[in-house]
Amino acid sequence: MKLKFLIFILILFSASADSAMREAIILTEKAFARTARVAVRGMATKAHHPSSESWGTISCVAEAIEAQETVVSGTQALFNPLEMKDRDYHFALPNHFGIWYRGVNDGRFNLTPGIQRLVDPSLPIDDQIKFLEETPMFNGYLLKNPKVHHDFNNPDLHRSVDNIMSWLTFMQHYGFPTRLLDWTSNIETALFFAASGNTEGKTGKLHVLNAVRLNNYVLGDKGFGVCPQDHLSVSLRAELSLSLNAEDLLNRKTIFEHESYITYVKKGGNPADFLDGLEMPIAVEARRYNPRIVSQEGCFTIHGGKILPKSMKTTLPRPKTLEELNEEAIRAGHPPFLISFDIENQERILRELKDGGITETSLLGPKDDERTKKMEALAQDIKKYWTLKRIF
Repeated sequence: MKLKFLIFILILFSASADSAMREAIILTEKAFARTARVAVRGMATKAHHPSSESWGTISCVAEAIEAQETVVSGTQALFNPLEMKDRDYHFALPNHFGIWYRGVNDGRFNLTPGIQRLVDPSLPIDDQIKFLEETPMFNGYLLKNPKVHHDFNNPDLHRSVDNIMSWLTFMQHYGFPTRLLDWTSNIETALFFAASGNTEGKTGKLHVLNAVRLNNYVLGDKGFGVCPQDHLSVSLRAELSLSLNAEDLLNRKTIFEHESYITYVKKGGNPADFLDGLEMPIAVEARRYNPRIVSQEGCFTIHGGKILPKSMKTTLPRPKTLEELNEEAIRAGHPPFLISFDIENQERILRELKDGGITETSLLGPKDDERTKKMEALAQDIKKYWTLKRIF
């Protein structure tokens, strides 16, 4: 600690005030990251191996809460309250602002949205035997069920029927493959999904994301913490669902009529600049039209890029996963925005969660709901129809 203090003093007096402050912040961030890894990895060491990607193991609800307290208290690298001072929020932020959780019952799979999950992940993208045709699949859904908002008696959804992000949000929660990935601000909700449906040979994962840090890394000055769903960066990624190339995307009504886009172009900006970083995911707070999103305290990352057949020429980039982006950020000297914990003793976790009122019914609603069954069946039919074989 004395050495770090002396380094800080030398930097402070050997350069201008602004330069010294920047250097001091970098040193502080690195110190936070080193301390964090020791603190978190030591939190649950009984099943942790240094070579593992996991930051520890969670085997009961109490350990999950301990992990959460470590994350939101600022004692490790995923959350640092000092970062918030870089943004002029005009209001006080809770310590847990932007900390999201995702539970999966098979930790072998990447944090990849449904539309970008490959049939055989061991093969390169262009060697896949099958793939999902996103654009006709999306159009097929809208054509087959144009009055779905009336069926659900939801006037808000009806008014926003032209908003692709609203459709993606709605479709996501009924099993339709989209470019959205589900997260929750409630760690116990994520823990339920991490512990549910596990079979022998599978290890569940609890992923923890600093959504603010992710967006700051991807969007820089264009971002504002967690993006609202009408943010231009969100619209660009949502409209990729109906675009086959960059020209299609920039001609989408939602894009060229967006206030930020119009202002930028009027000032002489190049429209193609909006394609920079489009392969990267960002965090978004979507409007909660769906009762499932409300009960699960849901939020999303929306993923960029486009997977198309090799034979189809496109000016759109291939997608990057959150894991790839996190490693890229760390290599570039930025603090991580993603950490993960292994889940064991699933039966105990589910029992403890049930005692606290968290069950499949409380999070997903009754299984025998006719409208829900109808929506899920439609999603499966369309997915099967538009899962195609590649022609080489």
